[in-house]
Amino acid sequence: MHEGFVCTIPANLDLAAATPLLCAGITVWSPIKHYGLKAGDKFAVAGLGGLGSMAAKFAKALGAHVTVISRGTSKRQDAIEVRLTNLRSA
Repeated sequence: MHEGFVCTIPANLDLAAATPLLCAGITVWSPIKHYGLKAGDKFAVAGLGGLGSMAAKFAKALGAHVTVISRGTSKRQDAIEVRLTNLRSA
């Protein structure tokens, strides 16, 4: 493994809590950083599954205006609990 792709998980961080950051987290964090998302930008997520929810949380933490696009309303409450700005059903 190239050292640039390895990270140490601090001893005080629960491994179960860190796991989503290692898989879904890096999958969405990489393009967020690559495209330079910043506070005030508009950010849309298609679906609020594992990747979508992680992307929405990162974008929200960075101060972006987040919109979730979904085919239904079953995860509407989940989006509200993350305190996302916009919720849309297609």
